[in-house]
Amino acid sequence: NGIGLSSEAIDQLNQKLTSDYINPIDNIGIQNVNQRIKITYGEDYGVKVSERNGGGLTVFIRIPIV
Repeated sequence: NGIGLSSEAIDQLNQKLTSDYINPIDNIGIQNVNQRIKITYGEDYGVKVSERNGGGLTVFIRIPIV
C-alpha cells in the first residue's frame, strides 16, 4: 500500500530493469532480483512494475514453471 510512483517514474524503473547495468545508488534490490532471474531463466523472464488502481504498485515477477 502507499501512494506509489508517477507514471513517468514507473516507466523509468521498467526501463532500468531492461538494462544490463545496475546503478549502485537507486533501486539496487529490485534490479538485482531482476538480473538474477534473467541470468537464471533468460531474457523472457524478470520483474516489471505497474500502477495499481487505488494507489500503490503492482510488481510482476515472471519465472518459468519448472
